[in-house]
Amino acid sequence: MRVIYFGTPEFSRIILEKIYDHLNIIGIVTQPDKPKGRGKKILPSPVKQFAINKGITVYQPEKLKGNIEFFNIIKDLKPDALIVASYGKIIPEDILNIPPYGGINVHASILPKYRGAAPIERALMNCEKETGVSIMKMEKGLDTGPVYAIKKNSYTS
Repeated sequence: MRVIYFGTPEFSRIILEKIYDHLNIIGIVTQPDKPKGRGKKILPSPVKQFAINKGITVYQPEKLKGNIEFFNIIKDLKPDALIVASYGKIIPEDILNIPPYGGINVHASILPKYRGAAPIERALMNCEKETGVSIMKMEKGLDTGPVYAIKKNSYTS
């Protein structure tokens, strides 16, 4: 299966590492490099660093919505599916509709409770005793598609 992977932080790199040997990753989309740390040095995201180490082409568009050039790149790659894990931007519907199998999102929470950004932080702030990861179909709305699977983890203090 030909997959384009969208992700940026360490959580996303871990997911990418787990699926790398099982899928044909034909491209990686990650946020543009940003200043980090005390020295504000421009550093690649963990996902970009993984891609570089594996020789996978990296795309870092500033914006997705209305970006015809990026749309055409994705279309020309002919992916079977998109896999998204903590990318940091909403994937427009026209891009989600390119691959025949659409987009799959790896979401760092037990859906539907913590939809949207920062689900791990919100679960911690609410002192949840159980967290998890959800696998869901991507639709136009933010974290609104059907959930295929949930893996829960319980914690005791």
